[in-house]
Amino acid sequence: MLENDKELTPEKAIDLVYEIAEDIHSLNQPLTTLFGQLDLLEFKTRGSEHTPQILKCLSAAERLTEILNKMAHKYPRKPSDR
Repeated sequence: MLENDKELTPEKAIDLVYEIAEDIHSLNQPLTTLFGQLDLLEFKTRGSEHTPQILKCLSAAERLTEILNKMAHKYPRKPSDR
């Protein structure tokens, strides 16, 4: 958004925040899907040699979800997008 702009106006700053918010919110669905699939995979392979790696991936996905949720609360979507 700012590549060609020399000056950041308040309006441009607000638009930029809304763009960031939209990107954050758009990550939520695929991350939720990934988290659910990892959880299912862990359940189906419980006790196998791959369980430790799956648990590490599950933990990482859980942490990313927490971070994303915090960011989503800091950067709400445009009121018209709700």
